[in-house]
Amino acid sequence: METDLLDLSLTSIRILYIIGSQTNSSHTNNYNCGKEEIMEKELKNKERHIGYEVRTLDNMIGRRVNCWHSKMDEEVGITRMQAWIIGYVYEHSEKPVFQKDLEENFQIARSTATGILQLMEKKDLIVRKPYPGDARLKRLELTARAEKYQHGIMHNFDLLQIALKKDIPQEKLDTFFQVVDMIKNNIEKEDFHDKNIIESGKGV
Repeated sequence: METDLLDLSLTSIRILYIIGSQTNSSHTNNYNCGKEEIMEKELKNKERHIGYEVRTLDNMIGRRVNCWHSKMDEEVGITRMQAWIIGYVYEHSEKPVFQKDLEENFQIARSTATGILQLMEKKDLIVRKPYPGDARLKRLELTARAEKYQHGIMHNFDLLQIALKKDIPQEKLDTFFQVVDMIKNNIEKEDFHDKNIIESGKGV
């Protein structure tokens, strides 16, 4: 009799344990599902920050540009500074470009600029020609090799532009640029200063 009662008690405990486990498991699953739904809803409703999106986009584009820029620099055998100088001289080819222009634009010392230009002359990237208006000045001009390099850079930028606009309707691109201009205008407004942002954050 006692054995029967003991078996019955153990059986009852097992049944209660199983029921309790299932109930707890059900509650846990319901809780998790509810939590996931809430998190998904919060993610959908979360506001996307303009600054973060712009920075992310800039980083994505920058990585790709630096990648093929580095490959071209390595193939031609030039440094990034030399590449910048080639680009500067090319962009300002409609007027005389002198060493002092490079010093001012890139904020480099005269001795540094002289050294860079001497190396570029040895690499057949640039030539210095006397300037008719002042015999003391030497006008900087690109060689055919440097121009070929610059054309390659510009071609890659054209390809990048095409890739960025792929499958985007023109009207959406027009809207994008309109919004960009509006954001620029907001940043330039008098009431949009770092001081205001700092003051609004006091007490946080």
